[in-house]
Amino acid sequence: MHLVQMRMLAHGKLWTQPHELAEFFETFHVFVEPVYASVYFPGTALMYLPAVWLNLPFWLLPLLVAGGGAAM
Repeated sequence: MHLVQMRMLAHGKLWTQPHELAEFFETFHVFVEPVYASVYFPGTALMYLPAVWLNLPFWLLPLLVAGGGAAM
């Protein structure tokens, strides 16, 4: 869900048009109708957004944040 939201935010969108087969992609973490969007506030996705912009592996920034939290 965060990765989907990060990719949408990288393109400057909070939601997109629903997929034509949206009823088959239903999940608890993503709205599929009337729009395709995350159900959560975009704060975490905004924090990890530089990973998408810099083409880093999606797991790198969460790992650095968790390491920083553990170091504190």
